[in-house]
Amino acid sequence: MSLSSIYLDAFAGVVKHGSFSKASKALFITQSALSQRILNFEDELGVTLFIRESTGIRMTEAGEKLLQYTRLREKLESNVLDSIQGEAETGVSGEIRIGSLSSLTRSLLYPCLNEFLRENPALHVEIYSRELAVLDPMARRGEIDLIVSYHPMERQGWKHELIGREENVLCQSSRHKSVAEKFFDHDFEDNTTQEFFNLQSKKPKEFRRDYLHDIYHIIDAVERGWGKAVIPHHLINGNKKITVSKSHKTLTFPIYLSYPDVSYYPTGVRTAIDLIREHFKNTVPYK
Repeated sequence: MSLSSIYLDAFAGVVKHGSFSKASKALFITQSALSQRILNFEDELGVTLFIRESTGIRMTEAGEKLLQYTRLREKLESNVLDSIQGEAETGVSGEIRIGSLSSLTRSLLYPCLNEFLRENPALHVEIYSRELAVLDPMARRGEIDLIVSYHPMERQGWKHELIGREENVLCQSSRHKSVAEKFFDHDFEDNTTQEFFNLQSKKPKEFRRDYLHDIYHIIDAVERGWGKAVIPHHLINGNKKITVSKSHKTLTFPIYLSYPDVSYYPTGVRTAIDLIREHFKNTVPYK
């Protein structure tokens, strides 16, 4: 059985736009015609692709598998067109979309991709610095190709590998002797400070938290003496404006690289996987 391009485009359109009404307008067909195409596609495959809920639509596991195929199909088509039209002569083309955490993106992800991206200007790149709770649904919707984070993408159709470990230390300003006993986290759901104190033999019964929503904002606040924070050591190593507590145990987070479990990867994606894997192991190695 071959997969109809008309049905695949209808499926991809619904996923991309998040609703049948928006997808029908983008595809220049009526909403009823689009719905019928999806129903016919589901009948042909013998599975349900979307679950319609009061809050919108949700892909089934079968839909998520098909989404990986449609993304790969789009990349293959892009690579072939670039090759035929001669654009690939400038190096690797196509696209790559990476999701990561703010504590890993600028300090580790950018350096390992630096030379590769400079040498391949035809490669379209999108890098998203997002919180953990955002990366999973982005992967489910097919919006990113690779994820670098503290948690593996344990979802059907994806695989992951441990590429390093991040050490987090308690920090405060070196320039200010008196620093308030409050601690900065990204947001209310960020439990880094609590996990750090859970490791210690002596921990405060209560502590105040403020939220700055970005690791570099947190570092700036600590330098200015606004409070304290548990910060990845590689981000403040050599920073004379910050003092690291030597009397506290280090909080360690594993770092995972997650990507779709498919038999073929476009050159850009495959190269990025290899570069990230090797760079992280050399920079934040296993313990």
